[in-house]
Amino acid sequence: MEFEGRRLRDIFLWDKNEPYLSLEEFAKILLEEHNLPAVFEPEIQSQMKKQVSAFRQYKQMDGELVRVISLNVRIGNIILRDKFEWDINNPSNSPEDFAESLCADLGLSPDFMLPAAHQIRE
Repeated sequence: MEFEGRRLRDIFLWDKNEPYLSLEEFAKILLEEHNLPAVFEPEIQSQMKKQVSAFRQYKQMDGELVRVISLNVRIGNIILRDKFEWDINNPSNSPEDFAESLCADLGLSPDFMLPAAHQIRE
């Protein structure tokens, strides 16, 4: 997102049923963490609401539903590239747990976990 010559790019996963923190509250925290002026708040809230409402809920079916997942995450001068099969119909599969295990196995910084989990969920 670009606003008044400043650019903000962030990745996060949001639970649409989050009971303790609203998107509006999260936007304020985001502003504070990035030292952004309050004029960014309406645009950040608007972008977050737009993206959350555009999310399509997956309807679970019986049986396996295997998809090939391609990861391509770059942080600094390190690139994580991987390709694997993922059963999106298995409720026991957790993108976050998988990303954490993958990063630990490869000796990568925890900074890779959220972008990797995000790409699996896409």
